[in-house]
Amino acid sequence: MSQFSVNVYPPPTISVDVAPPSALSIDVVAGPIVSGGGGGGGGATNLDGLTDVVITSPSTGQLLRFDGTNWVNATLDSVSTSGSYSNPAWITSLAWSKLTGVPSTFEPSAHVHSWSEITTGKPTTLSGYGISDAQPLDSDLTAIAALSTTAFGRSVLTQADGPAIRTLIGAGTSSFDGTFAALSSKPTTLSGYGISDAQPLDSDLTEIAALSTTAFGRSVLTQADGLAIRTLIGAGTSSFDGTFAALASKPTTLSGYGISDAQPLDSDLTAIADLSTTAFGRSVLIQADGPAVRSLIGGQKAITSGTASPSGGADGDIYLQYT
Repeated sequence: MSQFSVNVYPPPTISVDVAPPSALSIDVVAGPIVSGGGGGGGGATNLDGLTDVVITSPSTGQLLRFDGTNWVNATLDSVSTSGSYSNPAWITSLAWSKLTGVPSTFEPSAHVHSWSEITTGKPTTLSGYGISDAQPLDSDLTAIAALSTTAFGRSVLTQADGPAIRTLIGAGTSSFDGTFAALSSKPTTLSGYGISDAQPLDSDLTEIAALSTTAFGRSVLTQADGLAIRTLIGAGTSSFDGTFAALASKPTTLSGYGISDAQPLDSDLTAIADLSTTAFGRSVLIQADGPAVRSLIGGQKAITSGTASPSGGADGDIYLQYT
């Protein structure tokens, strides 16, 4: 016997070369058992017709094993001789766990995938990808990247020290320590500093700043027009334009206006108002009596008469009493 082809149902195809004393090829596929290769005599049509083959109670899935004298039927698990994966002399078992000398890794077959097919587990960092030649993200570098730098500006980064930069930009040296306090002739106005985004000092704003304003009060400043403010404060509407002339039924007297500290109209006062008075003339108004006025004006003594006893008067006055 030199070689047989045995079809065993149903496991996958396995090719086994068994030696010595002769080679046996076993293809485990679906189908009947057929003989192959040459035999002696007139040619056997069944395995058990061969002189060195002993078949005992055959069952599905068995194979032939040489026991040293004859080829006998046996199950896969009963095949036990030494061998290795790389150069088997005998197959000890068709179970992977029983094979020796097997590799720990296998070269994967060629395959091509697009990035979009990788849906999970994708890293989000350089270290996650194992990238070591990229510049890590940095806020300063990001800010610089947003600038449109110039060759001159970038050359500042190559200078060794302050003197080198001063030479580069044509600057002189100074004892100024960089503090605001060390500055002289400091301006005192916004324009002096060139500040254009500050609110200039204003007396009204200062007065408002001194107030403890409320959210409601400040909300008045946000209203678009009078209607909006009336709505805000719950006031009615009016065609009154706010001028005094637009008032109707105006009173015509002090009492009508409720004024209590004004001098009522008087013809004498009106006449006096028409005069161009003098301080001396007006001083007559403060004299207590006639003698005082005479004394003020340096006039003659008074001559009076009557039936009653004299009373009052000033020194030198003449009083004629009759009955």
